[in-house]
Amino acid sequence: MNDLPRIIINSDDFGSSERVNCEIIELCATKKITSATIMANGKKLRQALDYALTASHISFGLHLNMTEYRPIGPPLSSKLLDINGNFNGDFRGEVNFFDLGNVVNEWSAQWSKLRESGIIVSHIDSHHHIHTHPIVFPALKIFCYTNRIYKIRTTRNIVPREPEKLIERLSKNVAKNFWSFALKYCPPTLITTDYFGSVTDFLKVCESESPNRWRGKTIELMCHPGNTNEKFLSEVTILKKGLRSFINFDFELVSYNEI
Repeated sequence: MNDLPRIIINSDDFGSSERVNCEIIELCATKKITSATIMANGKKLRQALDYALTASHISFGLHLNMTEYRPIGPPLSSKLLDINGNFNGDFRGEVNFFDLGNVVNEWSAQWSKLRESGIIVSHIDSHHHIHTHPIVFPALKIFCYTNRIYKIRTTRNIVPREPEKLIERLSKNVAKNFWSFALKYCPPTLITTDYFGSVTDFLKVCESESPNRWRGKTIELMCHPGNTNEKFLSEVTILKKGLRSFINFDFELVSYNEI
């Protein structure tokens, strides 16, 4: 039995800008990443779609978005939008139970846009992790059931230990584990990786953890090529050099199509 860890390196935000697209395309072409999620309402969606339709060695998912750019579905509650009709960025602070129907409709419109463009959508995740907000869990399940979605990003569980209170850390872990269990096993059942985190957090955890932690597990590592935020710049440097240069155990690179 092969007990090598299987690692998916997924780039978020494909389609958001030309700079982001070019960085992602370069990393895809050199096989430094294995997956990318497309922002259906992104400003440079067409460029992302044109590449995705030709790159069969990469899995392409949908990057659900309700925090940036314009919605593409039916009209939404004005509290989720700014005066120009764009998402106002305060989805977590504003959304409530009565908005869940609108959330399902917007996500479904984004899903349909990729499918109608010819993309075989491998999985879903979300911009600013909005799909992990507990209040939208019913909407997420309805959306997945209605659109026959089977693979989804889990909540972040590769996190370097911080000098925080033990009770606070334990309570976060309990909440995350409960959400992850419900995501996978409440109907419709969904497929997730065992672990999820950023490229840089994974390397930090590997410095202090035994390689046995990852044995036989599937791991998704998130990255943001083309993003000028300082915390993301080192990701591209790491990926261009190659992940194998930074860790001391073997692994298999796979895409979401292979789990």
